[in-house]
Amino acid sequence: MTASTGLKRNRSAARDGMWGSRFHEAVELMPSRKPDLAPHTLEPLILVIRNQRVILDADLAKLYGVQTKRFNEAFKRNRHRFPDDFAFQLTAVEFTNLRS
Repeated sequence: MTASTGLKRNRSAARDGMWGSRFHEAVELMPSRKPDLAPHTLEPLILVIRNQRVILDADLAKLYGVQTKRFNEAFKRNRHRFPDDFAFQLTAVEFTNLRS
């Protein structure tokens, strides 16, 4: 039981540490290079889905040099920081249409 309590304490310290949230820890672990956000770089990544201009999570993850899985984990942990309409899940049909 002591080990379990210690583990919880360590997790809490990591979460509430110097950066204040786990999102900032993930950002800290990202490569130090900043993504190229020039229009010529971003424009090919922008898609129109549901009459909205969007960039897929996989493309954003590549820009920041992280795995898509890690990018989504950081987003889910910090969902409260974004507007409700900031992101949406593609339907199976939308996903299929993207691949064709």
